[in-house]
Amino acid sequence: MHLGWAHFDREVEKAVSVSAGIASATFSHACGATAHFDARVVVAAADEQVVDYFRWRQADATRCAWNAWCYWTLRKEGLDPRSATKQLSGLKVAAENELLFTWEGELQRHARVAAAGKWPVLGGVPADGPRPALR
Repeated sequence: MHLGWAHFDREVEKAVSVSAGIASATFSHACGATAHFDARVVVAAADEQVVDYFRWRQADATRCAWNAWCYWTLRKEGLDPRSATKQLSGLKVAAENELLFTWEGELQRHARVAAAGKWPVLGGVPADGPRPALR
């Protein structure tokens, strides 16, 4: 942070938070669709702590993605938001994996679509080539 910078009483956490909001607004405006960005400050005394943090973030992101997949698959099967949330509430990773296993064919179909260079876009129609956000 530049020494002359005095916004937000020089609170780095606030500056990082505001930067995520600015990125979200700018990206949303540019692409014409709502996007949300997050930002964090990590203070680590050693390189290994940084590595541990990113390992944890990767594991947590994977867990969140599996949970979202389960939720939206339950919704697609006809459950309302409250029922889908209740069915997933408190499930351990192993139980979510078991639930995902029952939808294995659907997961593999999506993996094949992604491997073929097609990415889901608004309206559910896959787009050819690189991810639309990277165009």
